[in-house]
Amino acid sequence: MLGFEDFLTEAKRNNMKGRISGAESGKVLSHIRRYVLPFLDQKQRMQAAKVLGPHMDVPTDEAGEHHKQEISHTMGSKHGENESGTPVKVTGIDRVDPDGVVHVKTKDHGVIPMSKLNKPEGLAKAAVGREGFKVEDQINGHWGSKSAGSTRHAYDYSLGGSERKAAPVVRGKVKETEPEYQKPIVRGESKLEKGKMGQGVVSFNKEKGWQVTHPDPQMAHFMANAQVDGVPLLKYMNLKHPEGKIDKGFSIKAPKGMAREYLRSTGANSLHIHNKERGGGTSFTFGDNNELVGKTKLGHLTNDDLDALDGTLAVEKSGSGSSTIIHRPKAAKMREYAAASQIDPENHRDLTKKEHALEFHGHVMGGQPTQAAPTAQAPVAPSPQRVKSFKQVTAPQQEAPQRAPAGGFGQQRGEGPRKFAPSGEVGGFGFRKPGE
Repeated sequence: MLGFEDFLTEAKRNNMKGRISGAESGKVLSHIRRYVLPFLDQKQRMQAAKVLGPHMDVPTDEAGEHHKQEISHTMGSKHGENESGTPVKVTGIDRVDPDGVVHVKTKDHGVIPMSKLNKPEGLAKAAVGREGFKVEDQINGHWGSKSAGSTRHAYDYSLGGSERKAAPVVRGKVKETEPEYQKPIVRGESKLEKGKMGQGVVSFNKEKGWQVTHPDPQMAHFMANAQVDGVPLLKYMNLKHPEGKIDKGFSIKAPKGMAREYLRSTGANSLHIHNKERGGGTSFTFGDNNELVGKTKLGHLTNDDLDALDGTLAVEKSGSGSSTIIHRPKAAKMREYAAASQIDPENHRDLTKKEHALEFHGHVMGGQPTQAAPTAQAPVAPSPQRVKSFKQVTAPQQEAPQRAPAGGFGQQRGEGPRKFAPSGEVGGFGFRKPGE
């Protein structure tokens, strides 16, 4: 039995999960991805990929961003001669036991069960706040507005409108009238270049079989009808996993329009894609029916540009009858779009930059922001001398064959349709075949 001081020590622990089994499987794989892989160099990641292959994909194209740190973790619990609190450096994944227990290699402390290690403090804090919040706060900070992480509305950054408030409670029942609420004029979605675009849950019911659930029913339907070897996903899972167990996770090609469908579900009309390593990104309007097109100096992503982001849908291993289904957009395209403001600064803007954010605010709100969040007002378009509206875009002339054909992003203003040189990677995705 733990003594009082031991109890206090236990309470302070922040151990990682370490057994790939049952309902905890998804969390364990998440802890490996977030708290172990960032400390492994490229060679160590390649070794880890061999050990973890039956359970998850391990990126091996580059070293983890913290692989040069001398200390990666501290012991959260005593193991052998290693006391709780001992600093260690994890150097790889040693093995996964038949019962699912994950063991990690260390530089000077031998092989240790992953569950004996604390979550790295810095990364644990970043995960709680989500790295993207920093970008969202940066954009909103230029305008005096708030991010979705701290308000009731669902937008990562916004201009205009009013905060949605909870309906008042009247003597034990909720008042049915909707509180007055003005939707923001600018409704922004922010993504890190390695971010995901859509996550749902696949769950098994003995009577109904496998089902996909998502807060947006249309999004759930879209995911459920992704094709696996020519068969809809749910039909495939009912055929291959009739007992509700997924022995090995798998990835499939996302259906066309997956990125578009995700953005529709958010209600956003602006998208910022950020490269945190470069410390910058690019902000866009998007879609074929966007009220902001031509009113600002942001580049524009057409529906075709959005479809180029469609990547993979990944279903994690699970023995509990419930797993996640995640859409990860094409990394090469995310990098390409994030870099647009640096490669082509005349035609693209980065709202994390104060001068770009204030310029954008002036075009949309008709003036400079105050300390308080701006109130809703009709969008004020800049003068045509500064920004061409969508209708003023002219087609490329015959004497300028070097211009790209219509369809590239950034074409909604300026001297006609244009697109900077693509990265050259059209597909490049190595899909994991779902054949278990």
